[in-house]
Amino acid sequence: VLYELLCGQRPYAQRGDAAPVVCARVLGDAPCRPPSVALADSPQLGALVPSRALRGDLDLIVLKALARDPEHRYGSVDALVDDLDRHRSGHPLRARDGSWRYRA
Repeated sequence: VLYELLCGQRPYAQRGDAAPVVCARVLGDAPCRPPSVALADSPQLGALVPSRALRGDLDLIVLKALARDPEHRYGSVDALVDDLDRHRSGHPLRARDGSWRYRA
């Protein structure tokens, strides 16, 4: 739902895709496109919100929530909400690596 709210489309669907194509993407090995990339393909929303607004932390949050491997996803809804709150307040995400450059 967060993915769709940010970029106006579903994670594995692209405009004009037939249902079997979307199913193949969901079941395949390729990760979904970051929301910033999907937003750039959406002329209606792309005119309202620049895709660069989603690049970085928001892309990372959404892709972590959609990770295929459960070990790479958020452990709970609270962890997801915590990272969203951290993004809104300008604090480093827990989903990112702990490099000093990022924290600065």
